Amino acid sequence: MKIIKTYKQLVEIENLHKKFKNILKSFLINNILSKKFNEENEYVIYPFWHHVFDDEIKNFKSQINFMKNYGDFISYDDSIKILNQGLKPKEKYFCLSFDDGFKNIYQNVIDIFLKDKIPCMFFIPTSFIDNLRNDSGEIFFNSKNIEIEFLSWKNCEQIASESIFDIGSHSINHSLISKLSTEECIFEVKESKNIIESKLKKICNHFAPPVGDYSINRDLKIIKDSKYKSLSTTIRGKMSHQNCDVFSLKRQHLLANWNTNYLKYFFSK
Repeated sequence: MKIIKTYKQLVEIENLHKKFKNILKSFLINNILSKKFNEENEYVIYPFWHHVFDDEIKNFKSQINFMKNYGDFISYDDSIKILNQGLKPKEKYFCLSFDDGFKNIYQNVIDIFLKDKIPCMFFIPTSFIDNLRNDSGEIFFNSKNIEIEFLSWKNCEQIASESIFDIGSHSINHSLISKLSTEECIFEVKESKNIIESKLKKICNHFAPPVGDYSINRDLKIIKDSKYKSLSTTIRGKMSHQNCDVFSLKRQHLLANWNTNYLKYFFSK
């Protein structure tokens, strides 16, 4: 079983279809598609990543520096307050998060954020913390031949001890909750919150369903009934005074190795 340490290693296991798709996307964004980032109006943009591997650190820093030119970094709790109260004209914010709880975010990201006092949310799937499972390659990368290291609960405690960081729920087993029975969904949503609060002695207020999958008719009610204060989707876009539902937060998925043309293109949406 191969443990993935770099993005280059991850690309090596991708099938030809995905490789071609990524090459085509890169060509279009860098050469054809419009990349005008309209930053005139107020917004909260929620960029999120899954990993910053060892060979992605330099470019990740460039992405953070790019965002500094277009808005202030705020915490999840502050972003929810702002959206609930209503964005003021010309207010521009970025609210950052990571999904999945991979170890490399502790090794490669935390110090960057601490140095510049940049808030960040970390959504974790609790059953993978402390590397308690051996099916991470299959669950996260569709490959049984690789593994990836996860945060430990000690890591999570150290992250949660910093006032600029927060830990949110990404379920227990990283299952598609809309495909689960009602009882299974309640377990994934509520018990993950209970586990995080018990381990970290800190309230878990925010939920991000794995792969952004959830049922509006059933799962949204379960999430609200579980006393979460927000739900983070994987739908691209900005949050604004016209779009301020904190239980339908639009987020911008980024890869840490993307150049700023990708950010200009996606942030323009």
